[in-house]
Amino acid sequence: MVDRNANTPGLPVDLHIELGRARMRPHEAEQLKRGSVVSLDSLVDEPVDIVAGGRLIAQGEVLVLDGSFCIRVTRLIASNQDA
Repeated sequence: MVDRNANTPGLPVDLHIELGRARMRPHEAEQLKRGSVVSLDSLVDEPVDIVAGGRLIAQGEVLVLDGSFCIRVTRLIASNQDA
């Protein structure tokens, strides 16, 4: 599904969606509590990264559909095997 040339076509793949990153010192992380706000390094309109097996496979935009977050794929990232 993710890799059209995979040797294991029937195995499920976990996708990770990266909205952004934050960097903080250990003591700052230890002070996080319910209600804390962590600012990310990305803007609202920037694409999010879709990662499978540790590899960036696509980018997309965050949507809300029926009260749940979802991602619309806007760009597929070519693998080295496609070249």
